[in-house]
Amino acid sequence: MVPTRKQFLSLKKQFPGMILMFRVNEYAEAFYDDADEVAKALDLTAFRFYPFPGKPVKFVGFPLVDKFDQARKLVIAGYKVMMIEDLSEY
Repeated sequence: MVPTRKQFLSLKKQFPGMILMFRVNEYAEAFYDDADEVAKALDLTAFRFYPFPGKPVKFVGFPLVDKFDQARKLVIAGYKVMMIEDLSEY
């Protein structure tokens, strides 16, 4: 299992119901079902990538410079949001 996925699953167990936004380079990104929720709430398009054959990963993101504005919109829409540093590169 890749480190980011391991971190995501661990945090989802610790904080159920929380939208997890990972800092990836200069973007804040949400994955899996969180991506669908963020895309819906912020009127963004969720994408898929295929890191492994036949297993797509949904994601959506926005530039970090917009993180406070976008997080505020998610909170107003009723979501709890956590911004996370992606530890897989450290």
